[in-house]
Amino acid sequence: MISKLFWKLYTGTIDITEPYIHPFLRGDGYGFFFGTRNKKEFFLSLLSQFQSDVSITIEADTVRTDIDRGKTDHTFRFIFPLGKEYWTRPVSNAPEYFMKPINRWISTHPPASDVWNNLEETAIRAINWIAGYHFFSDSQSMTVQFLHRLFRTIFIHGSWLERSNVQNKHGSDIEKLIVLTAQQIVGAMFFNHRAGRRWQNRGIQTIDELILQYKIDPGNERFYKFLELFTLSFIASKNLKLYRRSGVQEKLHSMYKTAAAMKNENTRKEERIVFHYRIKEEVPVRERLLPVGAVLFEDQFIKQKTGQFSEDALWLLGAEGFELYRSGGL
Repeated sequence: MISKLFWKLYTGTIDITEPYIHPFLRGDGYGFFFGTRNKKEFFLSLLSQFQSDVSITIEADTVRTDIDRGKTDHTFRFIFPLGKEYWTRPVSNAPEYFMKPINRWISTHPPASDVWNNLEETAIRAINWIAGYHFFSDSQSMTVQFLHRLFRTIFIHGSWLERSNVQNKHGSDIEKLIVLTAQQIVGAMFFNHRAGRRWQNRGIQTIDELILQYKIDPGNERFYKFLELFTLSFIASKNLKLYRRSGVQEKLHSMYKTAAAMKNENTRKEERIVFHYRIKEEVPVRERLLPVGAVLFEDQFIKQKTGQFSEDALWLLGAEGFELYRSGGL
């Protein structure tokens, strides 16, 4: 077992070398769920169908107030309200408010300090930092110095999650899946480094085992939490054209068909685990995820059970996903 002292010494020796300066994911959206490839008029016009510019600005203002008061939590799930404002209003100071709490967090919480021991928060934070980078990567405010610091700390998150995943024998199934999903996505961020490839491949392998072993039970209160995480993992690997074990796609498709067959009154209003697209969510997870499944598996039955395209599908699948959704190909 690696002691905290040894871990601090180890992270202290990590230098800003090639993997941190040139991560595999560059903020363009290729290899991740969204990015500047979607930052165009058609995508933004679709976004306005889910939330008005005024509402987006009000939510971003709320986030900025919380940041100024130091009231943000360790998951950084406030990234989307800031990112959406920057995309709809480029003169926004949202990039600065992305950088400010990250710089403060890194300075206050060195590797192996107590806050890192909450693996669920650590995993969600790493994914949201990567999402934030995709939102703001084209901003001139994102200095080289900040990016080096951000990439280096995300890389350390990957190392910490791998170490903790090996040692953690008592976490819940959901916590383990969250950590594995983050391990996969951080691995994708640094896929040009052998450690990143290892994190991603091991994450995918273990998640595939969990998918194949999962007993489909929509009555289980955690069903949609598993579905959300399985979907994030599947889309991330699909974008990178990575192989998934035989039967994984079919099993995930079965989960979506089962969800589609449920009646609306039997679904719960649950909070998303990883991304919070709005400050306050009011739509059940089922209604937000079904359009994602309809597009992923080009399934007309699932599409018929959806009321409309969802904001989840927009961010996870991009404008291309919407085009497929509205086409006769589904």
